[in-house]
Amino acid sequence: MLMQELLDIIGEAVGADPQKVHIPVIGGHSEAGTEVVKAKAGAGSATLSMTYAGARFANSPFRGMSGEKNVVECSYVQSNVTETSFFAMPLVLGKDGIQENCGLPNLNDFEKKLLVTALPKLTKNIQKDTLAVRFHTDSASRKTTDFE
Repeated sequence: MLMQELLDIIGEAVGADPQKVHIPVIGGHSEAGTEVVKAKAGAGSATLSMTYAGARFANSPFRGMSGEKNVVECSYVQSNVTETSFFAMPLVLGKDGIQENCGLPNLNDFEKKLLVTALPKLTKNIQKDTLAVRFHTDSASRKTTDFE
């Protein structure tokens, strides 16, 4: 199901404008595109879902910078809310960027169990990705060109 379809369904169910519905996504990204394809039983791809998410995410900082109030978007940021060094959580965006890190939303018992289960894999992925970024950053800083 595409994110917009989900927002439309929830908006209709609670009598709210789907563009004003927020569904916090916490943690990190793990094979989300694969999950969309599986949910569609091979009848499609996750391209539209990812495109919509990217467009919405790219537009949100502009909305905040233009003075719109209460622009909330989930983003992967450096954090200490769990034992991981980075975590995705809702952020309030404003004229100067991140106005507030909302932290973890209230989780029910089922969601808490899912979080505990996800943390070891998330921590491992973050460590691996952090090393890869450091390696590429170090490699790029050591390279020289004929123009220097």
